[in-house]
Amino acid sequence: MKSFFIINPAAGKEAGKQEFIKKAEDIGQKLKMNVSVYTTKEKGDGFRFVREVCSTFRGEELRFFACGGDGTMNEVINALDGTEKVSFGVVPLGTGNDFVRNFGDSDLFLDLKAQLMGNICPIDLIWYSSRLGQEYREGYAGNMINIGFDANVVARTNEFKKNPFLPGTAAYLLGVFSTLIRKEGANLRVEIDGQEVHRGKLLLCTAANGCFCGGGIKGLPLAVLDDGLMDISIIKDVSRWTFLRLFPKYAKGRHLETKTAETVVKYYQRFNTAVKTQAEPLQICIDGELAYSEELTLTLIPRAAQFVKPCIFV
Repeated sequence: MKSFFIINPAAGKEAGKQEFIKKAEDIGQKLKMNVSVYTTKEKGDGFRFVREVCSTFRGEELRFFACGGDGTMNEVINALDGTEKVSFGVVPLGTGNDFVRNFGDSDLFLDLKAQLMGNICPIDLIWYSSRLGQEYREGYAGNMINIGFDANVVARTNEFKKNPFLPGTAAYLLGVFSTLIRKEGANLRVEIDGQEVHRGKLLLCTAANGCFCGGGIKGLPLAVLDDGLMDISIIKDVSRWTFLRLFPKYAKGRHLETKTAETVVKYYQRFNTAVKTQAEPLQICIDGELAYSEELTLTLIPRAAQFVKPCIFV
C-alpha cells in the first residue's frame, strides 16, 4: 500500500507546515510504510497529482490524505478513480475543517499514526452538474453545497480569514452578520424529484451530505455521511430579527425543534434524489469553494468513496 499526504500550503496558518512534513515522513519510516508527501503548487494541482498517481499505480492500494481544508478534500475526492483500492483521508489543517466534524473527535484526525493505521469506511457523495451561460461544470461534493445567504457568507468570511488573529468560527460569525446587514439571499426555483417545492425569494438553500459549515455551524443536524440520504434545507426570506432569534439554535443544530422553524424552514431527506435550482446567475459554495451558477442539478451517490477513518488505539 502506498500513502500520500497532499499538503495545501495556502490552507490554515503557515507555522508548522515544514514540521508537519517531517513528522509525516518520520512516522512512515517508523511504521515501515510507503509514505510520500506532496505540496501543491496552485489551485487544481492536488487534483492533477492524485489523477497522475492513480494512473501510474493503477490496480494498487492507494491512500490519499488531504492536508488542508474542505477545498483540498474536494480536489482529492474528485480525482479518485472510484475503485475500492483507492481511498482518501483528511488531515484538518484548514480553518473550517467542517467535513471531519461529522466524526466527532477532530483532534484524532491530526494523529498521523492513527491516520496511517486507519480503517476504510464507505461514504456517500453528492454529484453536481452546474451551468452558467454556455459553460458547464460537474463533480462531487463531500460535505455540502450552499446557495444564497450561506454562499454570500463564505465570500465575506474568506476576507475576514485573512486576519491571522481571527479563528475560523469568529471569521464565519463576522461573515454572517455583515451579510445579514445587507439582507442578501437568493431568488430561485427549487425542484426535488420533479416536484417544485419553492419558487421566489429565500434566505438560503443547502444540500448536504454532512452536518456542518462555517467552522462548526450545525445547519443540517440530521445529515449522516453514509445513510444514503441527501439533506436539503430551505429557509424562507425571513426578517433580520427572525433570523437573529433563530441563529443561536441554528448554529447548535437545534433549530428544527423550535416553533419558528415550523413556519420558516423546509427540511427534506431523500434517497438518490435529484435537486434542481434555476435562477439568475448567483453565487454557490461547493465544499467551501465559491462558483457561480444559473442552473444546478444535484444527485446523491451512495457509497461513492472509500474514506480512511483514523484508528482509535486502546
